Amino acid sequence: MTTTASSDSLDEKLTAIAHAERLARAQVLVKNYTLGAASLALLPFPIVDQLFLIGLEVKMVHDLCRHYDVAFKSNVARAIIGSLLSGLTGGVLAGGISILSRSVPFLGTLYAGRIAISSASITFALGTVFINHFEANGTLLKVDSEWFKEVFHYTLRKNQSTQQSDLPKESGPEAAATPA
Repeated sequence: MTTTASSDSLDEKLTAIAHAERLARAQVLVKNYTLGAASLALLPFPIVDQLFLIGLEVKMVHDLCRHYDVAFKSNVARAIIGSLLSGLTGGVLAGGISILSRSVPFLGTLYAGRIAISSASITFALGTVFINHFEANGTLLKVDSEWFKEVFHYTLRKNQSTQQSDLPKESGPEAAATPA
């Protein structure tokens, strides 16, 4: 026979496990869309890939809404995404130059890699913001835009610093002398 205290404890543990599984599934969903965003840079059509990227990000928000049982409104999702991306004008302008440079042989391939990393970073940051929002029982109609922007930019900065720390160190005489 189980006591009420142990029954409550079991219910709390099961709830915590269900919550962790829901969060893990949402993170896998965002990871898959992040990989999709990076692969869009391989399209041989500059500009078109960026249009597909926006559609992919709206679809990611749609799937996250479905995952969290939140009502989805396409126009609201586009407005939120547009609002978050509007602060990236410097990066978007640099990305635009990269997009045009993709038509240059060899250099275009290098720029495609840069675009892939940027697209993946932005998509990951968007997904992270929406996961955090939905985990806090938010909806698309109940959005704190300042909080969204703050978390979005924080996630982008964190992701960029991680990417830079993952870069291999320069090799040279000093690197060869130090044991790995």
